[in-house]
Amino acid sequence: MTSTADTEEDLKIFEVLCGPDTEMTGGTDMTTTLRSELAALQYKRDSLLLQLQETKAQLRKRDEKAIQLESEIEQLREQAARQNVVIASLRKRIQELEERERTLAASQGRNEMTINTLQRENRYHEEKASELERKISTLEIELNNEEKSKLHVQKNLGDLVHQLEATLGTNSAGNSSHVVQETSRLRNKCDSLENCLTRVEEELRTCRNALSRATADRDTLQNQAATHLAEIDRLKQEREKLQIQQHMYERDLAELREKLNNAQRTISVTTGDIQVQDATIRGLRDDLKLKEEKGLRLETELRHLLESLAILLSSPVRFVESTEISIKDKIRDLINEAKDKSMQVESLHEKVITLKDQVSRLSDQRNEDIRRIKDLQDDKIHVEGRLQKTEIELNTCLMVKEGLRKDKAIFVTFLERLARALNMEEISREIGVDLHTESLLLRAEQLSRFESDKLTDKLLLYGSYPRFRRERYFYDLPLRDSAVVYQLQRRVRNLRDQLQRRDLHLDLLRRKLTIQEDSHRTKGLLQAERDEANLRVKKLGKQIDRLQVQLNEARSLSRDLKLQLTESSDYKLTALERGRKIEELQKKLAESELLRTRCSRKVNLLKDQLSSLRNTLCNIVGLSCSCADYELISRVTKMADAHREFTKVSRRYDPPTTRYIVDDPLIDDLDSDMNSIYNKRPTRTILP
Repeated sequence: MTSTADTEEDLKIFEVLCGPDTEMTGGTDMTTTLRSELAALQYKRDSLLLQLQETKAQLRKRDEKAIQLESEIEQLREQAARQNVVIASLRKRIQELEERERTLAASQGRNEMTINTLQRENRYHEEKASELERKISTLEIELNNEEKSKLHVQKNLGDLVHQLEATLGTNSAGNSSHVVQETSRLRNKCDSLENCLTRVEEELRTCRNALSRATADRDTLQNQAATHLAEIDRLKQEREKLQIQQHMYERDLAELREKLNNAQRTISVTTGDIQVQDATIRGLRDDLKLKEEKGLRLETELRHLLESLAILLSSPVRFVESTEISIKDKIRDLINEAKDKSMQVESLHEKVITLKDQVSRLSDQRNEDIRRIKDLQDDKIHVEGRLQKTEIELNTCLMVKEGLRKDKAIFVTFLERLARALNMEEISREIGVDLHTESLLLRAEQLSRFESDKLTDKLLLYGSYPRFRRERYFYDLPLRDSAVVYQLQRRVRNLRDQLQRRDLHLDLLRRKLTIQEDSHRTKGLLQAERDEANLRVKKLGKQIDRLQVQLNEARSLSRDLKLQLTESSDYKLTALERGRKIEELQKKLAESELLRTRCSRKVNLLKDQLSSLRNTLCNIVGLSCSCADYELISRVTKMADAHREFTKVSRRYDPPTTRYIVDDPLIDDLDSDMNSIYNKRPTRTILP
C-alpha cells in the first residue's frame, strides 16, 4: 500500500510540475528531465520483464534437462547391468577355453607317448627287416654257391661218364639213371631253397608292410599333434583377446560409474541451485508486482511506437495495422523472403557444384575408358602373338609325335623279329610289352652263356685227350655207340635248353608277379591314403563350419560392444553438453542477479532523490517534512503564482535600458538543487 501511495504522490508531483504553463522555462526543463528519467525507468522495467521471462524459460528447460538426466542415469545403470552380464559370460567363456586347452594339452601328451611307442616299434621292425635282408643275402649267396657246385659236379660227372665210356665202352643207361637221380635230388634241394626264399620274402614283405603302417601312423600322429598345437595356440590367442576385452569392459564400466556419480553430483548441485533460484524468483516476483503498476503507463508510448512502425512497414500495396501481430507478421514475411532468396542462391550454388562434379567425373570416366581400350588392344596383340607361337609349337609337336610313332612301330617290329629269331614268341606274348626287352636281353645272355659252355665243353673234350679219343672213337668204338652217345648228348643239351628256358620263363613271370603285387600294393596304399584324406577333409570341413559359427558369434558380440561403446560416447557427449548448458544457465542467472541488484539500487536511488526533492521543497516552502502532499503542492502553486505576479509588476517599473532581469534567488536555489540532484544541465538565467 505504501508503494502505491508513493507512486500516486509521485504522479501528482509530476502533474503539478508538468502543468500548462509555457512561460516558466525552469518548470519545463524539470518536466523534461523527469520525463526522460521516467522513460529510462520504463525501458529498464521492460528489460527486467524480458529477463524474468527468459529466466523462467531457462528454469523450465533446466527442469526438463534434470528429468532427462535422471532418465539417462537410469539408462546408464541398465547398460552397466548389461555390461556386467556380458563380462560374466566372457569370464565363463574364458574358463571353458582354459578347460579346453588343458584337455588338448593332455591329449597332446598322450599323442606324444603313442608317437614314442610307434617310433620304438618302427626301429624294432627296421632292425628285423635288416636282419631278414642279411639272411636273404646269405641264402642267395648259398644258393649261388650250390648252383655253382651243381654245375661243377655236373661237368665233372659228364667228364667222368665220357671218360668211362671212352675207356670201357659200356652202356651209359645205368649212369644216366644215376645222373637223373642226382639231378632230381639237386632239384628237390633247389625247390626247398626256393620255398625257404619265398618264406623269407613273405616275412620281409610283412615286415615292410608293418613298417609302412607304422610310418603312416607316425605321420598321422605327428599331423594330429601339429593340429593340436595350432589349436592350442589359437585358443591361447583367443583367451588373451577375451582377457583384453574384459579389461576394456571393466575400464569402461568404471568410467561409466564415475560418470554416473558425477551426474548424480551435478544433479544434487543443480537441485540446490534450483532452490536458490526459486528463492530469487520469489523476490523477483515481488519486485515485478511493484513494477507492473509502472508498466501500465508505458502502454500509451508503446501504442505510439507501434503506429510509427506500422507507418514505416506499410507499403502502397499492403497496409500494416498498428498491432503487434501484424507488425510481427510483416517482419516475419520479410525475414522469410530473405531466407527464401538465400536458400535459392545456395541451391543454385549447389547445382553448379554438382554439375562441375558430374563434368569432372564424366571426363575421368572417359579417360579411364580410353585407357582400358588401349590396354585391351595391347592384350589382344599379345594374345595373337602367343596364339601363333603355340600353333607353331603344336605343329612341331605333332610332327615329332608322328616320327616317334613310326620309330616305335619299327622298334616293335624289330623286337618281334628278334623274339622270333630267339624262339621267344610264346614267352613274350605271355609276359607282355613291359618285360619284352628284358626277356630278350636275358635270352641273349642265356644264348651267349650256352655258346661259352659249348666252347668250354669242346675244349674239355678235345683239348686234354685228343689222340686217345680219336683213336678210340674211330678205331676202337663201334659206330652205333658213337651215334647213341651223340643222340644222348643232343637230348641232354635240348633238355638243358628247355630247363634254362623254363627257368628264364619262371624268372620273368616272378618279376611280372612282383611288379603286379607292387602295383596292387601301391594302389591299395593310395586308396587308403585317399580315404584317410577324405575323412580328414570332412572332419576339417566340420571343424571349419564350427569355427565359422564361433567367428560369426564373436563378430556379432564385438559389433554389439562397439554399439554400446558408441552409445556410451554419445551419452558422454550429451552429459558434457548438458554440463556446459548448466554452466551457461548459472552464468545467466548470476548476470540476472546482478541486473536485479543494479535495478533495485537504481530504484532506491530514485526514491532517495524523490525524497530529497520533497524535503528541499518543504524547506523552501517552509513546511515540515511530515506534511501532506496536497499541502506542499498548494503552497508551491501559491508561491509560483506570487512569483509570476511579482515579475510582471517588476517589469512594469523597470527602466528601459536594462535588458536583463535580475535573477530570482528562490528560483536559483531551486535550480541549483535540481542540478545537484540530476547533473544534466547547467544553471540558466531567465531572459526577458
